[in-house]
Amino acid sequence: MKKLLGMILTLSITTAICSEAFATSMSSPIFSDIYDEKYAWAKDYIINMANEGYITGYDDGTYKPDNEVTRLETIVLFARAMGALRTENEDALALALDKYEDTVNDLKLNFGDEEIAFMLYRGVLSEDDLTTYLSSSKANKPMPRQEAAAIITKALCGEEEAKAEVLTDMAYTDTKLIDPDYTQYVFYASEMGIMNGMDDGSFSPDSSVLRSQIAVMLSRSVDKINLYIESPYIDDIDYDKNNITIVDTEGEKVLVGYDENTKFFLNGELSTEDNFVADTTATLTYINNRTAFVDMQELVPDNTYKAIYQGSTANSEGTSVTFKEPDSDKTSTYLLSSKVSLFAEDGSTALLRNFALGSYVEFDVANDKIIRMSILKKESFIQQAIVESIDIEDDLYITISHTKEEYDGMKLKLNDNVVVYKNNDIEDLSKIYTGDRVDITLEYGVVTKLVATSNNKTYEGTISEVNISSSSTIKVKIDDEIQTFDVLTDTKITANGEDATLYDLRVGDTVKITTESGAVLKIDTTAPAVSSNPITGVVEIVNTSKGFIKVNGETIFCSDSSTTFITSNGSTQTMKNIQVGSTVSIRGSMQNGAYTASLIIIED
Repeated sequence: MKKLLGMILTLSITTAICSEAFATSMSSPIFSDIYDEKYAWAKDYIINMANEGYITGYDDGTYKPDNEVTRLETIVLFARAMGALRTENEDALALALDKYEDTVNDLKLNFGDEEIAFMLYRGVLSEDDLTTYLSSSKANKPMPRQEAAAIITKALCGEEEAKAEVLTDMAYTDTKLIDPDYTQYVFYASEMGIMNGMDDGSFSPDSSVLRSQIAVMLSRSVDKINLYIESPYIDDIDYDKNNITIVDTEGEKVLVGYDENTKFFLNGELSTEDNFVADTTATLTYINNRTAFVDMQELVPDNTYKAIYQGSTANSEGTSVTFKEPDSDKTSTYLLSSKVSLFAEDGSTALLRNFALGSYVEFDVANDKIIRMSILKKESFIQQAIVESIDIEDDLYITISHTKEEYDGMKLKLNDNVVVYKNNDIEDLSKIYTGDRVDITLEYGVVTKLVATSNNKTYEGTISEVNISSSSTIKVKIDDEIQTFDVLTDTKITANGEDATLYDLRVGDTVKITTESGAVLKIDTTAPAVSSNPITGVVEIVNTSKGFIKVNGETIFCSDSSTTFITSNGSTQTMKNIQVGSTVSIRGSMQNGAYTASLIIIED
């Protein structure tokens, strides 16, 4: 449906003001006390505003048209007339409450916090106005007519127009009694046909606004405000002609004008139209047949890509740009946003013709259009990075950490022919370990060269556990802390200076572990002499509480704390896994006249 600025729309707000003067409520808005002839001028307005949900009556079915209206009640009513509680303003209201929560809380109002925050956010009320109208000594006092004129003017977004008016000649008999600070507001509200004089021809500026009067003022204001809110797609913004081109629900482009009093909000902050960009969605609020507010969130890219520029073509939809993925023949095409930002390699602004074919570029895409494109260096370097992992997915990638935030956590594709140096020698990728320090050369964002330096460390402690499996580990107690090390298939192991295997490592042995960038290169252990004649046989007795077994009639002392138990295929076990009748192979030593096992292999 096309937007018609001249359209008079009915505003429906169902939440009633929770105060004594506008107390809930009646099942029907036909009040028993408004049919006296003296209220004939207000009756239809009262019924209309009650039907629209702005005002309600009392429990006894009356409206009490001669009761006074407070300043707070008046401001809350006109805030709702501006759409403070409309669904379309949910985001704006949330921003308002976040920004002015403390300010509004300090007022300690009985109700209306949301509406007051909204008026502050829109700039309709200033913080100075809070002192004028809503201080503790004023908020719940009757609203004077001249002050009501100011609130009406602000709600119609007519304050700038009113203040610019210098000829405020009015026919009221008591014009001189109007406070000079309110003269222009009274003139504006009168010229707009919202406020009239009293029966005697006076304006009576200090008289309190009555419930009958507020219904009339509010109804006329709602008609004048003619509130309409929409959130269309913004196709273009013409800053010279003050026009916004929107796309309506039928896909047609419609021009919407704005003026010097239109307020633009970007990410919840008052801004200017030149900070807005096209190819996004904005919320437009129309009041009194003009664009009063434009709300837009900063356009956040859906994705950022790096690719090789392949050229552009113009078509009926705009300008299309084609890219090729680095180290691949895959191509992709995107439309340029009409407000795209283009940058040269040095960061200065550029034109599309400055992008040479084959340029390496980075570009942001939002709503399927390019909103930013920058030329990058074909060759770039990252120095002093730390290898976090090398992973195989659809291709081979290296993930790094770095002290510079821009590089930290980067995942980089490796060229099929990447050149690798490790400690000044040419190596292959299998020699690059987690923890290596690397200098990286990239071409079109793909790693073409890695120069790695080992990060060697030595640890000394006592073996607390050996796990022999497809991913073998060894746990070592170092300074009262247990550290776990992964043992590679090519890790060199010695025991008492002799070549050994994991099966020769025993809990309690003193061990020295040498690592390269976290990978275990060498394990050296020192232990009492291993029995030259391992014991092999069938278990005859198992006594876990006393910590021994009998094999071939010989007592073998063992426990989980001093003995490594494994199966013949390398699975870690405990003493409780040994059963009478199990075949075992035992290695250990004689200590104090008794045979103590350091390793027991349980045959499957």
